[in-house]
Formats: sequence, structure tokens, C-alpha cells
Amino acid sequence: MKNDELLREALDFFNLDLDFEETELKRNFHTLALKFHPDRGEYTSEVLFVQLIKYKEILDKYIESQKKMSPNEKPKKLASKKEYEIYKDAKNIESKAILDYFKSRDGSTLQLLEQNNPELAVLRKKLEKSKELYLKIIYDFPTSIWIYDAKESIERIDVWLK
Repeated sequence: MKNDELLREALDFFNLDLDFEETELKRNFHTLALKFHPDRGEYTSEVLFVQLIKYKEILDKYIESQKKMSPNEKPKKLASKKEYEIYKDAKNIESKAILDYFKSRDGSTLQLLEQNNPELAVLRKKLEKSKELYLKIIYDFPTSIWIYDAKESIERIDVWLK
């Protein structure tokens, strides 16, 4: 996953899509090199220029790996920022809801009837929101890298919703 993140950063830095052409990379590199070069560009620091070179190397390696793969082997896509944000929100809601629930119970016995346990009703409402987000990932992003975890999370949440 670390490589996916670096690739996504490099693509964002160069303003490219995953299915970019080598000519697009060369054109964008030239433009950014002129902009970020510490001697000729808009910036006097070499930090951005060094980052430009690092990301160019990542994208060059990506191009080479794509050339070696058959069309069937090529990955369908990277996780988009949007689907990651949905996944992250769902995971945060789920974790915080369960933690808050156990804090509110403060060691008292667990009551599974909502009328005897108003905190359980609150927990279930929060978990419903988390479940909705996981389902959004499953239906809106069927090739997502988060699908497997989203399905497992729904199974865990369903235990609380019964």
C-alpha cells in the first residue's frame, strides 16, 4: 500500500491520471522542472526540485512495470481519495461509537434491550451511519481496495444491530 500512496502522490504532483501517456509525463516534467529549478525557476529552494526528481523516478518505474505486464495483469485502479475518505469516515465513526458506548457503560453490566440501555440505542444509530458508508464503498466503488475490510466491518457492526 505504501507504493500505491507514493504513486498517487507522484500522479498528483504531476497532475496526471493513472492511465497517463509517457509524452504527458515528459511534457509535465519539463514544465515543472523550469518552474522548480532553484537556479532558473520561481523558487530558490531546491526542495521542490528534489521532490520533482523523486516523483519522476517513481513514475518512470511505473511506466516500465506497465510495459512488462500483459493487459490482464494490469491493476484496475488505485483507490481514489474520495473512496478512502469515505472508508476513513466509516472506520472512525465505528471505532468512536463503540469506544463511547463502553465508556458510557462504565463497567455496568451489558443490557441488550434498548429500553434498559439507552446508550445502546445511541451506539446503534452511530453504527448505522458507519454501515451506510461501508455500503457506499461496496456499491459505488466495486473495485476498491477497501471492499474486503468494508464487508468485514459490516459483519462486525451487524452484531450490534441485531
